[in-house]
Amino acid sequence: HKTANVTLKASMPADEMPRERFRRLGPRSVTDVELIAIMLRTGTQGMNVMEMARLIYDTYGGDIARMGEATLDELQKGVKGMGEAKAISFAAALELGRRRQYQEVSRKALTNSEDAYRFFRSTISAATVEEFHVAVLDAAAHVIHTERVSQGGLVTAPVDVRVVMQVVIRWGGPQFMVAHNHPAGSTLPSRADREL
Repeated sequence: HKTANVTLKASMPADEMPRERFRRLGPRSVTDVELIAIMLRTGTQGMNVMEMARLIYDTYGGDIARMGEATLDELQKGVKGMGEAKAISFAAALELGRRRQYQEVSRKALTNSEDAYRFFRSTISAATVEEFHVAVLDAAAHVIHTERVSQGGLVTAPVDVRVVMQVVIRWGGPQFMVAHNHPAGSTLPSRADREL
């Protein structure tokens, strides 16, 4: 059995090994690098697909959220051999994953700040400027509607409370949650955040 596996790997191109394992054993049997290789499908001249996948992984420090935030231009400039078609395919796969996460979280009741964090993270984490979002909830704390009510610059996002309440009233929600991001990465609320 071991001999057969060695022969299979030796005769199989690098871009087929993770796909074969994915097919036989399922998606959880492959590493993040191998998933990237499957998304890319092929390598480039002088670099097989596994080498290219490893380069992408290392470029973003293995942070899949950061990969999903990268623009097409950043992907092409930051990863040697990444053309527009590959960049679009890669970004589309990550966006599909983000939308799946959003749908999974939005089906659950938002009953505490951790629930709210998971929900809003799927919609707000890629923002490069400050934004303010509201999620309108029904009586069981399920999301009825979500909306960005303000978008600002790198350090501020002006919010009119009347606009927030108009959204809540328009969608008939008996309760709601709000979220605001800091693109620079700080998790500490500013004085203005606390006052709001």
